Amino acid sequence: MNKDMPLDNLGQMSVNDLSECVEAGLNAGAYAIAQAGLALREIQRRGEYPTTFEAFVKDKFALTRARAYQLMYAADIIADLASVFESNKLPRSESAVRPMIGLTKQQRIEVWRRALKGKQRSPGYGTVKAIVEQMQAS
Repeated sequence: MNKDMPLDNLGQMSVNDLSECVEAGLNAGAYAIAQAGLALREIQRRGEYPTTFEAFVKDKFALTRARAYQLMYAADIIADLASVFESNKLPRSESAVRPMIGLTKQQRIEVWRRALKGKQRSPGYGTVKAIVEQMQAS
């Protein structure tokens, strides 16, 4: 899967192609993480697996239920951030966006804006978590 492939075509892809999206995004940058999360959501929506979604992701990708859902939530967060930030300013790991689960789009954008301030590299989990906690305390 490549960066130029529109994410809105996921509904027309086979489960095998969606599975490739998931595998490609497990340890990659923002676009691949978003692609993996959206592909997982599409697989779940279709229900084309032999038993349960949780058993499918465990057998097919060696993912726990929690990890699969983290990737799906990360896709939503990255989509929110991508509406404002350039691709080179997006998160490079799923864990960096994890503290933003449950925040509104505007809150996510503000957290990421603060996290990027003065950084030479992409902010990680600790930085983002501290900013979220600081915002919630005020």
